[in-house]
Amino acid sequence: MLDLTKYIRNWKNAEKNFSHGNMTEYLIFTKSDSLTLDTPGAILQYIKRFSRLVLDPKTSSLEVVHPEEQEIFYVVNGEAKIVTNKKKEKLKKGCALFIPANVSHRFVNKSTAPLELLAITEDVSPDKKVKKDILIRKYQELPVAKMPDGSLYHWTHYPRTLFSREDGLHKIHYVSIVDILDPNKWAEPHAHIQGTDEVWYALNGSSNMRLGNEIIFQEPGKAIMIPPDSETVHSSKPIKTSSFFFFLYTPTLEK
Repeated sequence: MLDLTKYIRNWKNAEKNFSHGNMTEYLIFTKSDSLTLDTPGAILQYIKRFSRLVLDPKTSSLEVVHPEEQEIFYVVNGEAKIVTNKKKEKLKKGCALFIPANVSHRFVNKSTAPLELLAITEDVSPDKKVKKDILIRKYQELPVAKMPDGSLYHWTHYPRTLFSREDGLHKIHYVSIVDILDPNKWAEPHAHIQGTDEVWYALNGSSNMRLGNEIIFQEPGKAIMIPPDSETVHSSKPIKTSSFFFFLYTPTLEK
């Protein structure tokens, strides 16, 4: 029987580390390999890391550059500036930030509140052509994606795509915010094939996640990776309305 507990993780139970010099990092999910088989949260197959980062008030992170990594950040709470060798840009709640490989950067938090970020890290091959500058998008300004016939994805999903392969992502296909609004209707149950990394992190509102034959209560701060076994179906129904941070890599979208 599949152990579903290893696919469910709240950041409060995650290993604490440091990133960008002095940002507190909670490692929610990491990539699995032969050395991490028994490490909690080490279940991703292709994506390197998913974590929550916090930068204290009146603090700046260290300037860093990642030659073989790209990062995607989403501002959950707080505000700051992102500083590169080309520009300074303001970040606030609802902003998404893509930092390509080889771009030097640091965060500057001059406010009196912590900066809370979600972060995804993906590896990039040294010979891979990458973007030269950062990209910032605001969730509130993005359109809702729908099926070609105008219907909602999986019956109830209102996704807004933050970044995709078209923006320079190397491995990840989509990073999105997904709103589920109808508390009286389950989303379409479906499963995913081997090789899929799909994670749902609850941002706002609580919901029930059907995972196989179990119903999992998902409150803000809890992340669920969908088991990639072609059998474990998943579906969500909000208790009121819910918003999720979502990212996906799947072999079915590879050409």
